[in-house]
Amino acid sequence: EMPVNLFVAEFIGAPKMNTFKCQLVREGEKYFVTPYGAKIEVTGKKAELLREKGIESQEIILGVRPEHMTLAAADEAAVVTTIRVNEMMGSELHMHVVTENGDKLIVRIPTMDLEDDQRKGMTYGKKLNLTFEGKVMHFFNAETEQNLLV
Repeated sequence: EMPVNLFVAEFIGAPKMNTFKCQLVREGEKYFVTPYGAKIEVTGKKAELLREKGIESQEIILGVRPEHMTLAAADEAAVVTTIRVNEMMGSELHMHVVTENGDKLIVRIPTMDLEDDQRKGMTYGKKLNLTFEGKVMHFFNAETEQNLLV
C-alpha cells in the first residue's frame, strides 16, 4: 500500500505498477500531478500527507497501479493513449497502451463496467482516455526514488 521506494513499487504486483515522470504541483492547499499534459488533483489521505509533510512543487516519479486506471472523458484530467494490445481475461481487460510520447502503460479495466459495444470497440490503434483518482497515487523523489510520504 505504501512502497518505500520505486524498486519495491515496481517489483511487487502483477502486472507491475505504471511509473512516469511528471510534476507534482502545489497550488495553495491543493496538489495536482501533470502526467502527459493532464492535470489530476491529489485527493484523500495522500493530499493530507503531502500537506502535513510540507511537500512543495517538484519533479517526481508518479506511480499508479494498472487496476487503478479508469476510462475518462477527453478533458484536462485525462491521459491520451493508444491501444496496442487488448487481452480479454474474463472479468477484466488487460490493455497495453502507449502515450503520445511513446511511454508504455498497462491498464486493467473490469468488464462489468463496460457495455458490449464499448468492450468490442477497444481494438488495436483506438485512442483511449485514462485517468485515476488522487487517493491511489504514489509519489517518488525523481532523484533518490524514495517515497515522498514514507
